[in-house]
Order: sequence, then C-alpha cells, then structure tokens
Amino acid sequence: MEPEEKVHHHQHKNVQYTNSSFAVLLSAFCSLAGWFFGYDQGVTGGIVVMSSFKNEFCVGVYANTTVCDLPVAALPSDYRRFLVLFTFMYNVGCFIGAMFISSFVAEKFGRRAIIFTSAVLFLIGTSIVIFPPGGSKKIMILILIERIIEGTGVGCSSFSCPLYASEIAPTNLRGMLFGFMQMTVVTGLFAVNVRIRQTDDVTAELDAIADAIQEEGDHFSITELCTTKKMLERLGVGVAMHILQQTTGINPVFNFGGIIYQSVLGKGIISLLILSGANMLSTIPALFLFDRLGRRKLLIFGGLGMAVGHFLAATVFATGCDVIKTIINGTIVNEETVSCQTSSGIYMLFFTAIFVCFFALSWGPVAWIYAAEIFPLNIRARAVPITTGSN
Repeated sequence: MEPEEKVHHHQHKNVQYTNSSFAVLLSAFCSLAGWFFGYDQGVTGGIVVMSSFKNEFCVGVYANTTVCDLPVAALPSDYRRFLVLFTFMYNVGCFIGAMFISSFVAEKFGRRAIIFTSAVLFLIGTSIVIFPPGGSKKIMILILIERIIEGTGVGCSSFSCPLYASEIAPTNLRGMLFGFMQMTVVTGLFAVNVRIRQTDDVTAELDAIADAIQEEGDHFSITELCTTKKMLERLGVGVAMHILQQTTGINPVFNFGGIIYQSVLGKGIISLLILSGANMLSTIPALFLFDRLGRRKLLIFGGLGMAVGHFLAATVFATGCDVIKTIINGTIVNEETVSCQTSSGIYMLFFTAIFVCFFALSWGPVAWIYAAEIFPLNIRARAVPITTGSN
C-alpha cells in the first residue's frame, strides 16, 4: 500500500460517528431477510416427513398407502424425485436470484428496490406453494416451479440485505450488524422446529370455529339487532363504553395539552412527549392484565385512578396558578393564565401523566376489546361498526 493510501485508510478507519442508532435500526430490520432463509430451510425439512404431506403428494397421487409408508429407499421413484426436486428447485431459485436478478435490479433501481423485489418474490412463491391442494402430478409440477420463485426471493434478499447493511453501517459496528443476518437465519431454523403446525392442528381449529358459529345460530339483521332485547342491551353497553371513553377527557389532554402546558409550564412540546410516552409505555402491561384481572376490574380501578389524577391536577392548577378574567357588562369574555409556579406546573404534568397511565391501562384499550367481544360472531360484523361510530 502506498504512503498516501495508508494515510487515507487510517483517516477513514478513525471516522467517528455521532449517532449510529438509525443505521443500527435499518441493519436490524434488513437482517430479517435471514428469517426467510432460515425459516424456509427449517420448515422444508419438517414438512416432507409430515403425514399430511405424504397424504397429499404420495398417497394422493399414487393411491397406495402401503407403498407410501415404506422407508425412503422403497418409496415410488417419482415421489422420491419430487422430494429431491422440492429442495433442489429452491436452491436453483436462490442461485438465480443471487447471481442474475439481484445485481441487475440493485444497480439499475437501487438497493431498496431489490429488497422490496425479494420480499414480493418470496411472498408470491410461498403463497402458491401452500395454497394448491395435492393429489395430482400437475400440482406437483406447479409447486416445483413456485419453489424456484420462492428461492429467487431468498437469493435476492441474501444478496441485497447484507450489501445494504454494509453500506450504511458504521465501520466500528459493521461486524456486529453483519452478525444480525446470521442470527436471524439460525433463529428462523430454530423457531420453525419448535412447533410445526400440521393439517390436523389447523383442521381442529377450523372445526372449533365452525361449531361456535353454528351454536350461535343464523345471522342477525340490523332490524333484529335493534329490536331483540338481549342484542339491544349489548348494543347499549358497547355504545356506552365508547361514549364514556370519550368523556374521560383523554382527547382534550392530547389535543390541547401542548397549549395548556405551554401556558403553565412553558414547555408544551416536551410535556406532550412525556404524556404520549406514558400512554405508550402503560399500554404494554395492559396487554398482560386483560386476561389476568378481567375487563371489569380494569375499568373500575382505571376509572378511579383517572379520577384521582384529574382531581389532583385540577387542585394544583386552582391553588398554584393565577388566572385573570376580563369582564365586560358582567360577562366573562376572556380568561388568561398569568402565571404558574414552576413546581405547580411540574405537579400538574405529573398528575396528568398518572391520569394518562390509568387510561392506557384500562379505558383506552378495554373499551375497544369489550365492545367487540360481547357480541356473538353472527352479529359482530354488523354491531361493532355502530359501537365504533359512537366513539
């Protein structure tokens, strides 16, 4: 290496990146392409030994259960060839995608275009592989063709995602970010073998859904929904839930919170950020409390918590802030906050955040869930739009 090249390389190597979080996020997202690779490889190995696969493509084609239960070496030659081609065609597609399609699309349309292309190809190939029923050689040929398309998508993603990650990754994190890709590959391989859902599993679930629908009877009309006492009561509960959710005052808090806290604290945007953060973080534990505590308890305790938060915030405002009123002919025409102590503004924000937390734990999500699940399946699609409209 020439002296000038050494200096240039040294300078480039020591570049300091001020904020690499966005690059890390993009690289992690791109590495999900490895899930394509690992999941497909793992699921292929499990599918070909499943009894449902044999029933579709061996028994269904050759109509001989005895022959299809023999060891691999004694299986019908055409079926053994199909098993080999099922994997081989996928690898052919990977080769075509990585060698021919990826380079052309990446150079002509850009890196993101080839990432998008790989996802579309994989989606098309996988969809056509899983949807057609077995039982004929024509379907087997169609599946082998689609395995090529599926593999092409994986080949494109295996080329494009590491390339894109290498181009956006800071040099000091490049090794770790490259490792994301391999991590998703092995995670996909492992995840698919934790539980492979077989035809019997899916059939049992579909039968259970069908039985539930049958037990609940025929479809209700809108007229029956509004005239049947039992359904009308549920409709009233669902509508009331959404109306009461609005009366909690959550929308004014977020719609006018910036203006309010700009007046009392001088930091409207930061205050809204704090409140929205409390809203988001409090929704997470709510996901685990729905089924543990039940809807009713959450609504009761959440309502009490919101009331306490509202009351304390209002009390602080009333005692810690001065308000001037402009009165003309005995009529208040303007109210303006003159000043609030900094501590009062902070306490107001704190108690409002408590209100938001209790809302996110209870009335925020529960109103949507409860108003949907109280209706039977045969009327739910007609009833829920009415309750939602009341919101």
